[in-house]
Amino acid sequence: MDNNGILFVDDVKIPEIAHKGNSSIRKIHIGKNVRFIGAEAFSLCPNLESIEVDENNRWFTSKNGCNAIIDKTSGVLLAGCYKTEIPEYVKEIGPFAFCGQTKLKKVTIPSHIRRVNEYAFDGCSGLVELNVEKGVEHIGEY
Repeated sequence: MDNNGILFVDDVKIPEIAHKGNSSIRKIHIGKNVRFIGAEAFSLCPNLESIEVDENNRWFTSKNGCNAIIDKTSGVLLAGCYKTEIPEYVKEIGPFAFCGQTKLKKVTIPSHIRRVNEYAFDGCSGLVELNVEKGVEHIGEY
């Protein structure tokens, strides 16, 4: 990580809880070689404000500057931040996706999302408004 809080990752595998709780991280850049991201790899990073994925990555995307890590095959949003815009190609919000995003104030779960997994918004103490559009079939705990 550089001195500006930017984490550049291009390892093939990011293990579970690899950067969990790191309040120094402000930006994440996922390189083209990353093919696995473990659960909670970026949870509890409260100052995270920007996420981008290399456009040549075959497994993950952050298309159109959405500020999230999305699995291309499943359409699951794996990690987000308080500036995330949920794109239409996302079908599911993964476990711990926004966990610990204390700066997150307002969330709308759009109708194209079918499932919100457990702990997706756990620890989002600043969240004051949550709108769930018709069509969401499952919302997990926390």
